[in-house]
Amino acid sequence: YGLRRFIKSRYLSREAKFLIYETLVQPVLTYASEAWTVTKQEENCIATFERKILRSICFLDSLEQKAGKATVEMG
Repeated sequence: YGLRRFIKSRYLSREAKFLIYETLVQPVLTYASEAWTVTKQEENCIATFERKILRSICFLDSLEQKAGKATVEMG
């Protein structure tokens, strides 16, 4: 939760936010993932969490989020 203010900050560029995500969030999220036994439900939770952060970084409005969800469901 400490990184949330950086991810939602208007003063940081999108590139800086992606750098924060790639260097701090993603490694923690996937730490030792090679040894995990992940169920489909857990995999969906991880993917949902990642999409939520990436949407926050990109500032997508609700209409774009719905379009993205439809794209994911179709793909």
